[in-house]
Amino acid sequence: MSHCEFLRNQGIKLNAVGNELRLSPKEKVTSEIVQFAKAHKQEILLELKPPEQDHIKVFSNVLNREVFISWDIDKPDIFFLEGVCYKTSEIDKMTEMPLSANDLRAIHAIKGKFDGELVKTH
Repeated sequence: MSHCEFLRNQGIKLNAVGNELRLSPKEKVTSEIVQFAKAHKQEILLELKPPEQDHIKVFSNVLNREVFISWDIDKPDIFFLEGVCYKTSEIDKMTEMPLSANDLRAIHAIKGKFDGELVKTH
């Protein structure tokens, strides 16, 4: 049984908005449901993704755990590591730098908290 099926069997409705998972109705969202959803958030978000995106589960030596990498077939220069957006050009630049595993973990944590909008300036 998938994580989404489990939650739906509990009477929970699921909605993904970007990297945010919304559960309803409120009266059915118990603390146990919240804990389960938090523990399996990335898997749930991937289960809810539209079919035009693909994903793979891999082991990250830097993060020292299994992670999901997903991408949109129509945007080959962008991918998502646990819902955090990376451009392939960013990765190319990072591989040219002498970054430690701690540096890479810090970059990933910062990018994961970014809640803004990137705009191109002239």
